Amino acid sequence: GGFGGFGSFGSGVGMGGGFGGGMGGATNLEDILNALNDNIRRPQTAQIAVTLSLEDFYTGCRRQLRVVVGSRERVMTLPLAAGTPDGALMRLEGGLIVKLQQRPHATYVRDKDNLQARLTLSLYEALTGFRRRITQLDGTTLWLTAEPAAAVTAHGMLRRLRGFGMPRFRAAGKG
Repeated sequence: GGFGGFGSFGSGVGMGGGFGGGMGGATNLEDILNALNDNIRRPQTAQIAVTLSLEDFYTGCRRQLRVVVGSRERVMTLPLAAGTPDGALMRLEGGLIVKLQQRPHATYVRDKDNLQARLTLSLYEALTGFRRRITQLDGTTLWLTAEPAAAVTAHGMLRRLRGFGMPRFRAAGKG
């Protein structure tokens, strides 16, 4: 390694295995300087977890966080892009690392870019078709329709609405 362009301290400069005298077990100057340099290069970072709603992950948002570091309180802005993955890590000013966690939703379950919702149908609806109003996470409404001429809706059947899932993080479209 080298320090300040001077090469390696302690090797061939007569410092050998340590500082003699009353220092009892002290290491050589190179070890001391390396330890100091490591502390300078690796600042201590704090990590916190922030729990947000599925709606926040869907639409994106900006949240103000009040963070206490030592005896100082700071207010920081957390910018959340639409479609950010659950569990993502964000670095904010001052080196603060925020782990984003999604709160469970009453209707939807997120699977990466896909959203799943359970519908309860009567036997009549399952056999003859149905039309259901579904409210999306941004408040817009869409209709899920199973025409009578279509196949019977069996228990556990999955009906996919392409393009109505989560926004794709840093990409176009929805899951």
